[in-house]
Amino acid sequence: MAARLEAAASRRPEHQRLLLCVAISYGGRQEMARAARELADSVAAGDLTSDQIDESLLTAHLRQAEYSVPSDPDLIIRTGGQQRMSNFLLYQSAYAELVCHAGYWPDFSADDLARAVTEYARRRRNYGLVPEEEKPELEYASGANEISAEGGRGTGPGTKRGMAESEREKLRRNGR
Repeated sequence: MAARLEAAASRRPEHQRLLLCVAISYGGRQEMARAARELADSVAAGDLTSDQIDESLLTAHLRQAEYSVPSDPDLIIRTGGQQRMSNFLLYQSAYAELVCHAGYWPDFSADDLARAVTEYARRRRNYGLVPEEEKPELEYASGANEISAEGGRGTGPGTKRGMAESEREKLRRNGR
């Protein structure tokens, strides 16, 4: 398989914008544990403090950094009819789009790839943000954060329990 991939890449050397990564015998949990051990060893050795550990430092200790692979894939194609990540790029896939394919990897064709890329292109990516037009239109009256006599939050007039019946009905209609 490696020879076929290299041959395909050499036919179009001017195409350098896309990167195909194939992970064989890879485990995301093991990768994160190894990175955590490396960082812990650096802290223990006094080379850095725990406060210095952030996303970029953790990313630098993940395997893809060793191979100059971008840390966050845009699209993950899951073959074999499964609809789960299965320990694959657990950290890096936070904002990746997942396309599931019923067939198995050896049978994955160029047409299957074209369908997956077309599906990906249809999606609107928001990287965890909620677009303005999809945000709920809720207006809470004063008291939404009041603490009740029972010690819990949420009994003021602007909360779901404290709002008028018409407000609760409005939430039900909007699916909230």
